[in-house]
Amino acid sequence: MSVILAGIVAAFDSWWKLLGVVIFYLLYQLNLPPLAVIIALSLGGALAGVLGALIGVPTAALVAVILDEYVVRKETAPAELAASDA
Repeated sequence: MSVILAGIVAAFDSWWKLLGVVIFYLLYQLNLPPLAVIIALSLGGALAGVLGALIGVPTAALVAVILDEYVVRKETAPAELAASDA
């Protein structure tokens, strides 16, 4: 559902950004836990009202992707290197 809102916003700017948003959502299909969605909605609503609540869940998904790509992968990389050296 959040891909629709993100797609509409991207389409107002350019069709290339819309394509980028769709590709991003296809590559990173996230299953955010319900508690993370509730927290994102609450924080977004508290900070910026209705617009913040609408943007809260896609922002939480972006944070989850960044954490997954940079934090989790860096932690597992040394273990993979040690296994390949053995």
